[in-house]
Amino acid sequence: MRVKEQIDREMLRKALLKFLAERFRLAFVPVQIVSLMTRRGMVDFEFDAEDIEQSLLILKGLGLVDDVLDELGSTRYSKITAKGIIENERLNQ
Repeated sequence: MRVKEQIDREMLRKALLKFLAERFRLAFVPVQIVSLMTRRGMVDFEFDAEDIEQSLLILKGLGLVDDVLDELGSTRYSKITAKGIIENERLNQ
């Protein structure tokens, strides 16, 4: 876990919600999210898969993100919900 400051954790959750909303038809594992968000420079601090997993837990608890299981395996992917898309629109007005 790299993100230590509360304000950075909040920014990471908002950036993660935006990332998933922009790709609402897709589902991702945390390692993919780290790679894609880092490449796009969505936040200006370092973060890792553990930070993403913690953010996803909060977003899942709020009903903004849901788990999708691989039909042929046990990998858990994360995908934004309709509620998450609406919340992202509210945050980014």
